[in-house]
Amino acid sequence: MDYFVYFIVYFVYGTILILQLLMMARAIMSWFVQDDDGPSRIYDFLYYATEPVIYPVRCLLHKLGLDGDGMIDISFLVTVLILFAVQMMLPVISI
Repeated sequence: MDYFVYFIVYFVYGTILILQLLMMARAIMSWFVQDDDGPSRIYDFLYYATEPVIYPVRCLLHKLGLDGDGMIDISFLVTVLILFAVQMMLPVISI
């Protein structure tokens, strides 16, 4: 039974790590000017891989009135912080 819990914890930990890397790649790619033909296929992949995680936070912040119209996507930052917090709590859960 303990091995099953460890497997689940480390699977979720690895999934969050991959998601964080994809989000960082999306953030870095957003700094560069895209072609006139539209976004690249890599950016499309990064968008569709990370948006299902960011969108609920974006909706929650919108309902709370915290979705500023600034240049920084606050929902993106909040999502990254939530993922870091969950990732830090996972080893505690497996004890």
